[in-house]
Amino acid sequence: MNDETSTERETPRVISILKRRSVHLLLSLMALILLHPFAALIGQPWASRITSLLTTGVMLAAVWWTAETRGLRLLAAGLVSPALLALWLRDELGPLASLAWILFCLFVIARLFATMMSRRTDLLDRITTAISVYLLVAMTFAFLHLMVYRIEPSAYHFPVAPTGEGMSDMLYFSLVTILTLGYGDIVPVNPFARMLTVTEAFVGAFFIAILIARLVSLGPESEKSSD
Repeated sequence: MNDETSTERETPRVISILKRRSVHLLLSLMALILLHPFAALIGQPWASRITSLLTTGVMLAAVWWTAETRGLRLLAAGLVSPALLALWLRDELGPLASLAWILFCLFVIARLFATMMSRRTDLLDRITTAISVYLLVAMTFAFLHLMVYRIEPSAYHFPVAPTGEGMSDMLYFSLVTILTLGYGDIVPVNPFARMLTVTEAFVGAFFIAILIARLVSLGPESEKSSD
């Protein structure tokens, strides 16, 4: 009886967690990062289409998360529309596709960061939002690297020629850089590409420091002292 009662209590709790917009955004980001390598195994053009679908899911989840007021909904829709168009027409638009995604990502990151730093946000939303911001920063830099690569293909040295349009390789490179793993299989050669890589590593470390400091400042002891 006790086990059945505890299970019945846990089920509504899990459902309530899955209903949170911050959780939806995090799950869409994780789906894109974890599933897009399997899409690459299918081959072109389906690999690009599946990746575009997963990225569209991230965009829509981000719009739903940030669109709390009518003004924000209009702003988010205005930014996501060209980003979606550029996403599906990336071969025709070239670097403009990366630029459209970068602008949209910066808007979402700013909104998420403000929410993460707010005292009104509960712990679960704060943690899921922080992870989402971290992954979105990595994706933003991935599109920055991709834009540099499309403008100057010799800016990066690849052990094997990039697959498809190069987004999969740049997302991997961005995650390796922001996590400071530094495998060295993809190497920035151009001075601008090198500076962009160093900047990403710095932003990743700086973000973790800000997050830890904020979580400490919002702890029980600080809340008691502020009261």
